Amino acid sequence: MKALFFYIDTQTSSGYTTGLGIASISGYLRKHGVTTDIVYYKSDKDFGYSITKVSEFSPDIIGFYSTSSNWRTVEMLSKALRKRYRNIFQVYGGVHATLVPDTLKTIRSLDAVCVGYGEVPMLELVEKRTGGEAVLDIKGLWIRYDDKTGSGIVKNPPYFPEDRFDEFLNFDYEIFFRELSRFQDFNKDAYRLETIFIRGCPFRCSFCCNNALSEVYGNRVFMPSPEASIRALKESLKAAKMRLIEIHDDTFTLNKEWFREFIERYANAVNLPFICNLRVGTFGEDDVKLLKKANIHSAWVGIESGNDYIRNEVMKKPISKKEIVRAFDLLHSYNIHTITQNIIGVPRETPKHFLDTIRINAELCHADHMLSVFYPYPKTELYDLCIKKGWIDRHASGVERIEPVLNLPNFSKKKIRFYFKNFRRLIKYQRFRKQRPYIYLLPLTPQTDWLIAEVIRCGERVMQITAKAARSAIPAKTRHRLRLQKQRISCRPPVGWVRYGSLRRKEPIS
Repeated sequence: MKALFFYIDTQTSSGYTTGLGIASISGYLRKHGVTTDIVYYKSDKDFGYSITKVSEFSPDIIGFYSTSSNWRTVEMLSKALRKRYRNIFQVYGGVHATLVPDTLKTIRSLDAVCVGYGEVPMLELVEKRTGGEAVLDIKGLWIRYDDKTGSGIVKNPPYFPEDRFDEFLNFDYEIFFRELSRFQDFNKDAYRLETIFIRGCPFRCSFCCNNALSEVYGNRVFMPSPEASIRALKESLKAAKMRLIEIHDDTFTLNKEWFREFIERYANAVNLPFICNLRVGTFGEDDVKLLKKANIHSAWVGIESGNDYIRNEVMKKPISKKEIVRAFDLLHSYNIHTITQNIIGVPRETPKHFLDTIRINAELCHADHMLSVFYPYPKTELYDLCIKKGWIDRHASGVERIEPVLNLPNFSKKKIRFYFKNFRRLIKYQRFRKQRPYIYLLPLTPQTDWLIAEVIRCGERVMQITAKAARSAIPAKTRHRLRLQKQRISCRPPVGWVRYGSLRRKEPIS
């Protein structure tokens, strides 16, 4: 049997990524003798390539994956492929499919929707179709069957691995590397080995789909053993030959027993630089020491909003500003590079609320920062609120987390776009104002923000012109030598913060 996966990535903004759901299912199927391949669908330019790939590969099963913003692309592809290849079994999976399995009623060309973990259900589907058996009773799949109306659906309960967690760590990176090589702008040297160990989250944030997923799984968490996790990671590194790891666990340091055993094993057996997510309130100094010992490269830390009302009451992430500042101070005291994660355009948010997000980022002087536009994911509490209030713009289109899709009464799309574009400039000004209040007298308000952003932008432009003029004055041979030197520097290993007395600068991580 052959299975061909479609990874739909037309509306996301994070560059080329590894779809860990597909990688896990593909690795599990290949371990049991199934041949797999993938189509990385980046834009509608890939449509002709997709048709050709299906024709040449001749799969028995097609599996689609997409985020909530991409499911319309799944519908288009599924219908097009159904017209050409009527006998290929089509399955839709992923978080959106799990939370909205009724998509099977909307996309009539699909044969099934995977609800929950898909490794075992997909293998059972392959084996039963190979043996000519009925497939209607597979746990983890909603399956369409032929009736008089053509809309009959068997709603099997979701599959949960119970005590088989260690079996689902064999991510198939090969199919992604092979497929991504066809894109001219794909750079494998800049690509990270993405992985995940603990799946699930016990927290109940109103903006996050983990809350809804917990209800599907009965509040159970997928947790393999630290020993099996390290063993699988070493095998993946050997196959992929990569030097930087990104761990996607949402609550990496929450379970102290698991984390401390894992990170000790990692420090002794792997010790490559890695990036991970950290949640404020789930780690202390002992944990930070272990992260540093294990060669952490960067930590993504979610602030979400600098305003207490938005963060605590609306987003239901009960973390105080003092806890946030204390957590970053702790990480920075061990020279760990941090990136704050922030969200703009949250329901009930106003420009005045968002300026608190700028202020707290300015206060965290040594942190980098990332801003995402709020996207309402189905079945989340804030999604239901947006539906109730009629704030969702059903005709909005654009890249997920970059373009606003809500019509908020007190926060216009124009203002959201302005803050998204000028986020770093306003943080820079707020830092200047804090350091030299006697020079930067103009306070940052919803009325002055446009003027401040324009002044900073003009200053940046002047510096660019000055730097360009200085470069043009350098002889051509010297410019060529400097360009070669810059290229050599860009090929160095990942860098981390190293302290030299009172100075901090980046050096290669050994």
